[in-house]
Amino acid sequence: MVYCRERARKSPCIEMMSDDYNSTLIKGFYNFYDFGDPQVRRSAGLLLDLYLAYWAQEQIDGVQGGGRSRIYFYNGLSQNRNHGNAPLAWFYFGIGKQPTVYGHDMNAALSDYRPPAVVADIAIDVQGRGRYEVRQRPQGLGTQGRPMTTAVTTVPTEMRTDGGGILRYSYCDPAFIVGTPMTEARPLNDWAAISAQNRWQGVIFSGKHDARIVPTVLPQDSRVANNAFWSAQSKGSLITQKLKYHKRGTDMIVWMSKEGLSAPVEEDGVVFVEAENAYAAVRVVWGGYKWMETELPAELRDRLERLAPAGAFNTTRFIPENATMVLNEEYAPVILEVMAKGDIKSFDAFKAKIKGCEMRMDAAILRYTTIYGDALTFDTSFSETPSISGKRVNYAPQKVFESPFLNADYNSGVVTISKGTRKKVPEF
Repeated sequence: MVYCRERARKSPCIEMMSDDYNSTLIKGFYNFYDFGDPQVRRSAGLLLDLYLAYWAQEQIDGVQGGGRSRIYFYNGLSQNRNHGNAPLAWFYFGIGKQPTVYGHDMNAALSDYRPPAVVADIAIDVQGRGRYEVRQRPQGLGTQGRPMTTAVTTVPTEMRTDGGGILRYSYCDPAFIVGTPMTEARPLNDWAAISAQNRWQGVIFSGKHDARIVPTVLPQDSRVANNAFWSAQSKGSLITQKLKYHKRGTDMIVWMSKEGLSAPVEEDGVVFVEAENAYAAVRVVWGGYKWMETELPAELRDRLERLAPAGAFNTTRFIPENATMVLNEEYAPVILEVMAKGDIKSFDAFKAKIKGCEMRMDAAILRYTTIYGDALTFDTSFSETPSISGKRVNYAPQKVFESPFLNADYNSGVVTISKGTRKKVPEF
C-alpha cells in the first residue's frame, strides 16, 4: 500500500513509459489485486488505474508517444505489438491486434481487474481528446544500486526527493504526439542509471503506418547510451542537443521511418517530410549533416537477425537508406517542428512558415522563434537552463501529473482522472 501511494505521489515509473520494464513492474500487481486482502486489493487496483491512464493519454492506436527512458535503440524505432503494453491495449480496449501472450501478460489475462470507463474513454477516443499538453515530474536524480550479480549483497537504488531534475513534456494532437524528457544538463553520476539509460524523444504520427521521427544519439554498440541528450520543447517544437556528459554515445542522428512518411526534401538547409495527417521539418543549427547510406552496424544487424522470425528481418525497417540524418558536428543542436495539416493551408505554406522562423546565435545561446510563435532560448554550452517565452524551464513543477485527463499535486497521493462527464479520483 505504501509503495502504491508513493508511486501516485512521485510518478509511477522512473523508467519513464518504458514498455518492457513497466510491464515487468506492473505484472505483480495483478496478484496483489486478485489475492490480497481488501486494503491491498484496493491499492493495487488504484495503481493499475493510474498506470493505464498515464499510458492512455499519450498513445495513438496503441503506438506510444512522449518522452521515455530505457528504450533500447532499435526498440525506439517501431512499436512492439506483441509485448509490453500492447497486450493490455488489446485485452482492455480492443486496440491493435490480438497479441501472442507471454509470461508477462498472463496475470493481466487471467485477472478480474478491469480499468474504469474513464480510462477506456481516454484510450479509445483519440479524436475526442483533442489537442493538449502533458507535463509530468518523474523521478530520476539518485544513486544507482547494484544487483546481486555485481555485489555480495544487493544495494538498492536510492532516489532523491529534494528536487526535480526532469520535466516530462508531450504535445498531443490527433495527428501526432511529440515529446521529450526535458532534463537539466547534469553529469551522469547525478542520475540513477535506470533514468539516464536510453532516454527517448521524438514524434509519432497517426495513420496505419508506424511513422515517426527520432532525434537521438547513436550508441556505440547500437543498443545503450546513457545521459545522451538534453532538450527544450514547447507545443510541436523541439530543440535537442547531444550532452557532453554522455556515456557510450557516438553520432547525433535524426532517424525517419521509411513507411508513413514522404521522401525527405531539403530546401534552404531544412529537411521536410509529410505524414498522413501532419507535416514535419528538421533543421541542424550548424555544421550540416549527411545521409546515412550504409547498412546497419554489424553487431546490431547480427542481433536483429537472431531475434527476428525466419525471413522477417529487413534492414530498411531499422535504418532506411536516405532516411537517417547524421550530423557533421556531434554537438550541433537539432530543431524538430511538427504541425497538423488542419492547421495550415498546404505543404508549401508549412515550408514557408518554417523558413520564416527567426533563428540566431548570441555567443553560445541559440534563440529561436517556433512555428507556433514561442520564443525559445537554448544554451549550447550546457550552462544555463533553457527558457520558453521568457520563462526558465521548471524541472520541479508543483504537479506530478498535469493534463486535461490526469492531474495530481506532487506528493499528495490524490489523483484526478477525467474526460468529459466521466471522472474518478483515486485517493491513495
